[in-house]
Amino acid sequence: MNGNAVDQTGARRFFAGLVAMVLVALGLVAAPAAQAASTPIAGAALFWGGSWVQQGIAYANGCDHFSAGISDGSSAAYSAHEGNVYVLRELADGTLGTVGWSNRCDYLGVAGADGDATNGQRIVFTEGAGTQQDDGSLTITWQGDASVNAYGGLAPWSISDPVLKVDSSGKGQITATLSGFATSQASAGSKTPLNAVENAVIANLTGVHLDDQGVIQVTPDFVGVDYFPLNKTGDPALGRSTVSAVPASRKTDGQVWGAWPESFVDFQYQTGLSSYWHTSGGSSDSHKGPVDVEVRTDFDLPELTPTITRGVPSVTASTGEHVVLHAPLVANPVPAVQWQSRAGSSSAWQTIADESGLELDLGAVTDQANGTQYRIGVASGDSITYSGAGTLTVVPVAG
Repeated sequence: MNGNAVDQTGARRFFAGLVAMVLVALGLVAAPAAQAASTPIAGAALFWGGSWVQQGIAYANGCDHFSAGISDGSSAAYSAHEGNVYVLRELADGTLGTVGWSNRCDYLGVAGADGDATNGQRIVFTEGAGTQQDDGSLTITWQGDASVNAYGGLAPWSISDPVLKVDSSGKGQITATLSGFATSQASAGSKTPLNAVENAVIANLTGVHLDDQGVIQVTPDFVGVDYFPLNKTGDPALGRSTVSAVPASRKTDGQVWGAWPESFVDFQYQTGLSSYWHTSGGSSDSHKGPVDVEVRTDFDLPELTPTITRGVPSVTASTGEHVVLHAPLVANPVPAVQWQSRAGSSSAWQTIADESGLELDLGAVTDQANGTQYRIGVASGDSITYSGAGTLTVVPVAG
C-alpha cells in the first residue's frame, strides 16, 4: 500500500474525530452512549412460596403442597428434588429443612397470613445465571420445573424456567412457562391437560433492592391490583369483561383486596382455581396475597439431613426399553445409597453390587424382569432406613 495513502487516511480520521468533539462541545450532537458495565451472576437461587393459601389452609384432600418436576398430582409423581429444583422447608429459626411425602402437610409455628401456622414450604430454583448492570438492572434465568399440587393433587399445575428481570428503577417481573390441567368441582378427579402458556407473568415487583449480601426479598404486587376476566376462558382475542372479578363491595369495605398478574390469573381460570388468585368476597380472601419472593445471588445448598421423600417409583416399560430408576432422596452432601431388588413380594431382598448412586441403570429390560421390585436403603448411624418398593412391569412388544 502507498505510504501517502495511509497518511491521508489517518489525517481524515483525525479531523473527523476533531469535528465530532467540537459538535458535542457546542451541544449540536449528543455524545455517544457509554458502554454499560455488567457483572455476571452465577449460582443464584429463587425462593417461591405461592400465596398463603398454599402455606396454611387445607381445604380438602390433605393439603396444597409443592413438588419438584412436572406433577399430575399423584403420589407417584411426587418428588422433592429434580435437577436444579428442590422443595425445602423454611424453619422458624431461618434454616432450611427437607420435605417428603410423609410430612408435606405438617404445619409449623411460623406465622403466616392472619398469624396462622404455615407449612413453610418453598420451591427453590437453583443454579440461576445472568448479569447485573452498573445501573442496578439485572436479569437472571433458571432452568427446571416445579409443581403446585392444589387440593392435595386434584388440581395440579406447574412452573417452568422462570426469568427475573429488574430495571434501573427497581421495577421487575418474574415470567415463566405455565402448564397443568383443567379441573372442576363438578367432576372432581378428572384432569384435562392444558396448552402451556409461555412468558406468563407470575409476579410483578416494585422496589426491588439487591442488598450487600446479594439478596433480594420483596412482596410481589397484589394490593389494589384489579382483574377483569376474559370473555371466554383462555381466548384473549374475544376481549375482557368490563366487570371486575373483585366485588365492588370489597373495594369499599376497608379490607385489603387485590389480584395476581393478569396473565397468571387468566391461566388459573383455565385450571379451575380462578378465584384463589384474586379477592372474590370469600372466606379465604385474607390468604390470597403472595408470600415474599426471595432471590439469593450467591447460594450454596446447606447441609441437608438425608431424607427418603417417598417410595421408589413403579415403572411400566416395553420389552427392550431402556429403564433408569431414580432414588427418591434429598440430601446434601449426597450419601451412598444401597439399591436392593427382589423377584416379587414373596422373595428376599438382595443388595445390588456396585450400585450406590442416585440412579440405577437397568439397561434394556427383558420379559424375565417383569414384577421385579426395587427399593433404596440409606445408612443412619448403625441402622439403615429403607424406602417403599417400586415394581417394574415389563409389557411385551406387540407383534
